[in-house]
Amino acid sequence: MPEEPERGDHAYVDAHDPNLCRTGYLPSPVCKAEEAAVKRRRDSFKNKRDRTGYKSFTGVALSGGGIRSASFGLGALQGLQAFSGLEGIDYLSTVSGGGYIGCSLTAATQSSKGQFPFTSPKAGDFSDTDSVRHVRDFSNYLIPHGALDIVTALGIIGRGLVANALILAPILLFFAWLTLASHPTAASLDQPRFLGWNLADALAAQGIATSTPLWGLHGFWFTAIVAALNLIFLIFWAFAKSISTSHFWQAAFTARRRTVESAELRGGLATFSKILFFVTLITLVFETQPFILRSMVAARALGSPSYRSVCTVWTLSGDCIGALLHGWFVYLTPILAPIGAAFALFTKYFGDIVALSKKATGWAPWLKKIAAMAALWFAAIVIPSFLWLLYLLLSFAGLDQPSIPWLYLVAAAIMGSAATLIDPNATSLYRLYRDRLAKAFLFNTNPALRDEKYGDLQAYEPKLHQIDTNLCPYPIVNAALNIEGSQYANKRGRNADFFVFTPEYTGSEATGYVGTRNIEQEEAALDLGSAMAISAAALSPNMGAETIKPLAFTLTVLNIRLGYWLRNPRYVTGRRTWISRLFDVRSFLLFKEMFSWITEKSATVYLTDGGHIENLGLYSLLKRRCEVIFVVDAEADPNLGFGSFLILERYARIDLGVTIDLPWPAIRYRSLAVNAAFVKAAADGSDIPSAPGPHWAAGEIQYGPDANGVAQTGVLIYVKASLSGDESDYILDYKRLNPSFPHETTGDQFFGEEQLEAYRALGFHIMKGAILQDLLKPDSAFPVARRDGENEDQARRRVRATVCAGLGVAGAQPKH
Repeated sequence: MPEEPERGDHAYVDAHDPNLCRTGYLPSPVCKAEEAAVKRRRDSFKNKRDRTGYKSFTGVALSGGGIRSASFGLGALQGLQAFSGLEGIDYLSTVSGGGYIGCSLTAATQSSKGQFPFTSPKAGDFSDTDSVRHVRDFSNYLIPHGALDIVTALGIIGRGLVANALILAPILLFFAWLTLASHPTAASLDQPRFLGWNLADALAAQGIATSTPLWGLHGFWFTAIVAALNLIFLIFWAFAKSISTSHFWQAAFTARRRTVESAELRGGLATFSKILFFVTLITLVFETQPFILRSMVAARALGSPSYRSVCTVWTLSGDCIGALLHGWFVYLTPILAPIGAAFALFTKYFGDIVALSKKATGWAPWLKKIAAMAALWFAAIVIPSFLWLLYLLLSFAGLDQPSIPWLYLVAAAIMGSAATLIDPNATSLYRLYRDRLAKAFLFNTNPALRDEKYGDLQAYEPKLHQIDTNLCPYPIVNAALNIEGSQYANKRGRNADFFVFTPEYTGSEATGYVGTRNIEQEEAALDLGSAMAISAAALSPNMGAETIKPLAFTLTVLNIRLGYWLRNPRYVTGRRTWISRLFDVRSFLLFKEMFSWITEKSATVYLTDGGHIENLGLYSLLKRRCEVIFVVDAEADPNLGFGSFLILERYARIDLGVTIDLPWPAIRYRSLAVNAAFVKAAADGSDIPSAPGPHWAAGEIQYGPDANGVAQTGVLIYVKASLSGDESDYILDYKRLNPSFPHETTGDQFFGEEQLEAYRALGFHIMKGAILQDLLKPDSAFPVARRDGENEDQARRRVRATVCAGLGVAGAQPKH
């Protein structure tokens, strides 16, 4: 396979260097590398279709949505190929499930020397190719071989839980040792001690009268002292602030004082206040432990939960609070923890319910939202409580046992050293997910090359920089860069940035971009399969704009992690020494994942599903100023609210200075009317009214002026998974049996033959209509955005001319 020697071999590019970047554009070195790749591809088939004179770019974006969007996207690509070909497409931008079929196309064209893999080259041959048969065989890609795959998956899940336990155990053992070093006996739990130092003894040594217990408190002595210091400081701060803002002080001293930016929030007193707050919080947590342990000792003496002896209906004493905490941790947490773990497994499902409920009205959606939020908070509380219980039990077991605390310390040191060998990437669910996806969608199209065991097409997983872009549209695989701990993204509350994998460059605006060949040299596991899986890592503790922060800790502990830790492009040189590789300890990344301590400046960054920031793949094409863009939107959108498009509009306007006018309501009204007709037909047997769409709409993209001040515009062809009643009989029959079609939940990743075919056929039907029946035929009607002074017919003629010029086609004849 031909390979460009220089492909992907590029130095780091700072995306904020004003000499290389304009706001809303890619850095100039990235643009030049991609434009050169596009030009080479156009030159390679100019005898077949001459687009060498076309000055702009075209692109296709395949949305997220798991196997649903992959199936719909398969049909859409077949329709596009059959009636215009992919020679007119410069970029293929994919995200999440759209990346399944998009990366499959990219890999297959490499092994077939540019042959489109999903339709037969023979005219009139509508049978499945070997590639399509392979995809159908693996529509149930997570467990393609049934029960045996389930057993394997359970073993991998267990391995990840054990690995996480090995990382967490030293922490629990260390804090148990710290507690026992301060309170080695049951009697000492009532004493203000820290690591052998006793506050009561220190006060007595100074001649200060003490009592037992000290000050009549059964705990929280140090917390009381720090709280008093807090109160004194706040009083001082109030007077200091009042004096410093007085007329006298301003006149006498302000003119001679250096101005400090944001002094109210960043001054010395504000900083000291923050320090006191965290000291108080840490002290409170530390002193809560002996408080609960004292209740555990009391319960052991009584032989029953201690709250029964110290709590009454009308009294809430300190002893009662300690007893209630003891009851929660010791008696309820072990029972509730498995339920919390089960709820955590359905985080994505509950999150989707909450998101959809916000867009609906009425009592039913509101009750669903409350129930889903309650389940999420339950999981967020119970699992940390279970770990807390383990720590308490370790501490309780060591009371009045002098040797046990030191045994804990030694065990913590040994296990901590062993834990440094654990790589969270290797032990998470990512690798299982990646391998399942690669087996299903990345293969060699040669039917003579099959694996010996099952007879499936042979795997083919090229490195990203090895992708010959002369053979396929230039691939852009979109992911979300999670930077919850960064002010770069969180000034606007996004929690993430747009991260891309391409054959030439990998990176984001936050991290900068580096040559893909160079980052692959430092990340040996990075290839097309990795990029595809990262782009579709839908369930993780950190999920960009969709992060459920209270659940981050729980999801990390339970190893419900599909995301990937990648070396930051900012620090990639392509010449990493073996010593730095040897001491590349990544186990601590688990704690960064738990507490979202992730920024764009971290040595290693955390990547997840591109849909966690933008679920259409359109943003990357807008950033490249494509003149013609096809968007294939197959996300779960039962209310046809076009939520992902509306989010994209906001990002495009704010980040890129790009505005879009798209008449999408026409699609919504027709599809909702068809849904209502199916409900009516189920009740009275009436017919489903048929209409030729609309399934798509033509929008106007306003890019603003280019470097020469010339206004740039583009055409957006937005294809939506929708129904109008003109579909084939088996599509309509599937809709009758499955009312939520074509927006069945993304949680269903176990498609059968019928389900995959319904979505594939719908995608083909819509794209065929968009290209052949509407765009390439004169005088056909479709929803279109009009410019000032245009009527609809004029707008449609302009759209047709722009699209045909971009694709390099004319007329309405199919490609074959």
